Amino acid sequence: MKKLLIGSLLTVCVASSIVSCNNGAYDANPGKDNQGALNPLDTSIAGIVYIGTMKGIVNGGELIFSPAYFSIDPESGTRHIWGRVQNDSVYWRTITMTVDNELVKGKKNDTVRTASFTYSVYDTVRKVHKKYTQTPTNTADFHVVLVADENNTMRGYFNGFVKNTEPVIPTPNPNDIVTFKKLNFYLDNKPFKK
Repeated sequence: MKKLLIGSLLTVCVASSIVSCNNGAYDANPGKDNQGALNPLDTSIAGIVYIGTMKGIVNGGELIFSPAYFSIDPESGTRHIWGRVQNDSVYWRTITMTVDNELVKGKKNDTVRTASFTYSVYDTVRKVHKKYTQTPTNTADFHVVLVADENNTMRGYFNGFVKNTEPVIPTPNPNDIVTFKKLNFYLDNKPFKK
């Protein structure tokens, strides 16, 4: 009888342990439902990239931008995209892009045509700040592909090159360019701050 009681108790404990482990999909932030988010490991979409990052080849070397996110200005209806190179110490490099929210909202497999794109590089040693821009973004030189905008996330990539446009003095070198080779982004929506 004692063996039967211990065996039954052991079976109940194992069964309850197994049931308690099955509590649905895991979300890192329990306050937000990421169940409908795109799979970051699906390379058929645009390459492996995780929520809150941009990753790809910039001037021949791989860069990871993190944090990276987008915000929507409720007053102007403008979507602001921002990302900073992770662990940047000598150069502070950022990407910013602004676009009318209505032009990208809910879109899939679309080219972003009228955005304003800036790649900013600040050399902390020489104290030189350069900006490389492209407006509009849909040109033969540079384009932005939006794979999907859904569930408060947007995913896509930047491709092509942008030219140095600032500082105005001295005059920017027309041969000073930055090349992006499928710089993938997977951005989360953050509250807009002025």
